[in-house]
Order: sequence, then C-alpha cells, then structure tokens
Amino acid sequence: MPSVTLTHTVAIAGVTITQQQAHTADGAIGYETQPTNLIPAAKTGSLTTRTDNTNGVVTAQAGHGLVTSDKVDVFWVGGRRYGVTCTVSGNAVTLSGGAGDNLPVATTAVTLSKRRLVNLGFDGDALLMLIAGNDRRCNADFQAANGTSLLSVLMTPGEGYGGVSGVNGTNPLAATLVAQVLVGNADSTNPLIFKVGVIYDTGVN
Repeated sequence: MPSVTLTHTVAIAGVTITQQQAHTADGAIGYETQPTNLIPAAKTGSLTTRTDNTNGVVTAQAGHGLVTSDKVDVFWVGGRRYGVTCTVSGNAVTLSGGAGDNLPVATTAVTLSKRRLVNLGFDGDALLMLIAGNDRRCNADFQAANGTSLLSVLMTPGEGYGGVSGVNGTNPLAATLVAQVLVGNADSTNPLIFKVGVIYDTGVN
C-alpha cells in the first residue's frame, strides 16, 4: 500500500512551526511532464474587440499556430478564462464560451494557451490527497469524461495546489468521477512543468 508524508513549514513573527501528516492508502496516481513534453509557452495577443463577457476577438502574434475549434485558456493580469473555443482567421482569433472570469476590457494584453490533456481517472469520493505542482502560472481544470468541469484551479508559480481529506476543508471532488485534467500555461516565455499526484482508498477508474 502506498504511503505519503506531507510536511508543512510555516514561519510567523520569528516562530517556525513544522507539521507532518502521514497517510497510507489503497493506491496512488502520478503524472509529470517530461523534459521532451513540457506544456508549451503561451501565445501573446491583445483583446482587440470585446463583444461581451464571454465573446471577443484577440489579435494574436504571428505564427501562433492555433486553428478553428481549438480550446484555449486565456490569461491576463488579474484573471483567466478557460475552455474557450477559437475561430481563427489569420492572426484574428475569435473567442467564445468557456468559464472563469469575465473577459477584460478591450486592448488588454492576453496570452492564449492550447490546453494539454492529462488522463487521470479516479473516484472523487475515494480521494485522500490531491497535490499539484507548477513552475509557471497556469490553470488546471479537473473534468468528468464528458468534459464537464468539476474543479478549476488557477495556480500561482511555485505555489501549486493541495488538498488533504480531513485536514484542510471539505473534499472539492466529492460525489464526482474524475477522468482528465486540462492544463493551460499562462507564461508566454517559458514552457510549463506540471505535476499532479493523487492517493485514494477505493474506487479508482
């Protein structure tokens, strides 16, 4: 049976506190981007036209490589919208749909990231620990098999995301069946290293 030890170290007002929790479970799943398969840097652009909160047109950099029907995550300072559908004509990328924050005001600088699919199937009710790590700003969208978003997390560089059953709040994936994670990279200069680990009791797909 796999086991994991989670260590927290906190420094407050000159006092350092270290806590450890050890967990043993029935199984574990792990994923890590490999050096030859990092999530590419995002493409740059400007929101030239803002039609409404969910629709607009981005003038993207030349050679952006996006095509009609691609799904992208859109990032800007202070926000992000994920799972957005593209219609492409040259450097004009029309955005529609998706979820997350409302699109920003026209002329805002944005980055566009085609989403990376990570197959990661488990029963949310069996989840004991979910830990994700990242070295660039990114969005991780945990989905059901039909593409329904179950949990979407905007991750700050280096901070990652973590949840431990019975330690820091309720299980965000209770009563769900997770099938995949869609990941977008906000950084237009560097590729993204993304890691995720799950430990569970029973019910993995």
